Amino acid sequence: MNKIINEEQEIKVVKNLEDLHKELFILLCEFDDFCKENNIKYSLTSGTLIGAIREKGFIPWDDDIDVMMDRENYEKFTEVCVNKLNNDSKNPLKFDDYRFDCHYTLFFSRFVKTNVHVETRVQIDSHPYLYEGLCLDVFPFDYVNDSKILKPFMNIYIKFLHSASRCKTLKIESIKTFIKKVLFFPFSRKFLRIRYRHLVYKGQNRYAQNKNVAICSFNFFRKNSIKTFYYDKNIFNEFVSVEFEGREFPAIKDYDIFLRNIFGDYMVPPKGKDRKPQHSCENN
Repeated sequence: MNKIINEEQEIKVVKNLEDLHKELFILLCEFDDFCKENNIKYSLTSGTLIGAIREKGFIPWDDDIDVMMDRENYEKFTEVCVNKLNNDSKNPLKFDDYRFDCHYTLFFSRFVKTNVHVETRVQIDSHPYLYEGLCLDVFPFDYVNDSKILKPFMNIYIKFLHSASRCKTLKIESIKTFIKKVLFFPFSRKFLRIRYRHLVYKGQNRYAQNKNVAICSFNFFRKNSIKTFYYDKNIFNEFVSVEFEGREFPAIKDYDIFLRNIFGDYMVPPKGKDRKPQHSCENN
């Protein structure tokens, strides 16, 4: 599958972190407007949410935007994006997801602005995505069995699906990546996607049957760990407004519990060696 490019649109190239922040903020505002217009509930998350709480805007070295939704709003968001954005050839805003892009290896989606490209973006994938450009990451949260006995096994299984899928586009540049390629070679992309969807449907059915459930993202892990983060099933029921670069955006009401579970004392900035962009070549 070849990536889709509208040759009529003028491409703006972002070359430094300051300009990247400006363009990302514009994209976040466009995303927020789109969600409000279509009655879709979401929350800022990860570094974007930390930035809103601690900095009232971008963490100085952050170079992306992260938002999250529960599965119900995520599916609604997907449907609206496909119908209103992807089917409009003149709209630079697009939606990319593994269900529509054969090269997509992530279990979360991207809200993409195709007429803005980032020159310093790290190319971690050997295949182009369907839509290239400036992107905002959208993380779905799903229901899972809340059993303390089963959670350790669930952690391993989720990490396996995530790592095996990402591994499909890794270039062999070290012994470590070679070993990963060999270990995950027997598992096709189709198999991994089917197993992931099975997890999603199983959680939805469990919730519909009023069985004991927690809510989690299959994409959040502590660095070099298989730990998955679980929360009360109602965490997406209540929202508050938080300031980000002078504009108000939604966040889950229990954002403090959410962030401390993953990042610990997020109000204390990390040490110097961790103060660098994660997705671009810039290190300022």
